[in-house]
Amino acid sequence: MKNFLFVIATGLILFSCTNSKSDFVEIDITSAFEQADDDLFVKDYIDSLKYVFLETNESALIGEITKLVATEEFIIILNDNSDQLFVFSITGKHIKTINAKGNGPSEYLIITDFHFDPQEKKIFVLDSGHKRVISYEVFSANTREYPIPLRFWKFTRLESNQWAFLAMFPNEQWPDFLFITDSEFNEECTLTKSFSFDIKKTWGLKNSEIFSDQGGLVFWNRYGDTLFHFQPKSNSNCLVQTKKEVVSIKSSPLDRDKKILEYNSFVEYYLTDNYLIFFANKKRNPHFIFYNRTTGSSSVSNLFRTKGMINNLDNGPNFFPDGMANQNVMYNVIAPDKLIQSINTDKKQYGTEIMKKMKSVKASDNPIIQIAYYK
Repeated sequence: MKNFLFVIATGLILFSCTNSKSDFVEIDITSAFEQADDDLFVKDYIDSLKYVFLETNESALIGEITKLVATEEFIIILNDNSDQLFVFSITGKHIKTINAKGNGPSEYLIITDFHFDPQEKKIFVLDSGHKRVISYEVFSANTREYPIPLRFWKFTRLESNQWAFLAMFPNEQWPDFLFITDSEFNEECTLTKSFSFDIKKTWGLKNSEIFSDQGGLVFWNRYGDTLFHFQPKSNSNCLVQTKKEVVSIKSSPLDRDKKILEYNSFVEYYLTDNYLIFFANKKRNPHFIFYNRTTGSSSVSNLFRTKGMINNLDNGPNFFPDGMANQNVMYNVIAPDKLIQSINTDKKQYGTEIMKKMKSVKASDNPIIQIAYYK
């Protein structure tokens, strides 16, 4: 079998620097498919699982969720249909709605990403339409604008309080696509020289990701499934590349897994302290792969059983991850009408606490969020 998604795009992004063999790491996930189980158990990966019933009111009507961030105190949700940000307490109480779309001061044209600072209780909004970052405070009306040089697609804050930005569509005029700024968003350097980049074949960088990781930065490019690791450079405000990891499969998976691994089938992927996580064919036939960064072992499944898992509302039968709230939290969005239907079909699957809670829930209410905290 050919090397599918993982090497089909080798010509798209090539590493141009000279590295020793120790700088290159191959992530082999073959074993995940050779030992594929029908299901995995949440308790093997998750420390705790929480249900959060989001308050529903006229100022907080959630449609499709583009991004969700969960902390010990808050849940922040970006609503795709309206470019609104909703702030809830971790218990589900609605605190604030940011609805500032426009062309005026502290207004955004389009939100492509946001970052929440739990210490300062500020939401930093990436407004690519106006080429700026806007900060909003959770408990006040204070705002601040920071100009940025390009229409960036994603950004993340590093442990050094610097910011890393990923450009949406680099071109011949602006070939740089990975920027580092200081804490006030003043440009300090670009990391583009670490790559040989074919602009015409990449279709932009919309499907790539950047993560703050172990004091540095990881750039994960979907076309070729390559992870480029950067760490702070001595006597410099910039970063230097320290390692490159390439995901691969060495032997042929089962026939039923071939469709999972077709080019572009990995629609999402995430990096946590302990795992690399791939989501494949999420809407049609969801599969997810866990790769342990310490042991090198990997597992694949299309279902998470919650048997043996203690959570704040007794239990539910399964957990179907929708995505990552942040680097160490995974979440699942549950439509109330679907949960009501599931409970009516088989009430024995659910604990007494969730049954009590559901008595006051309407089918049209805001979604229920399951939050899974990694071990």
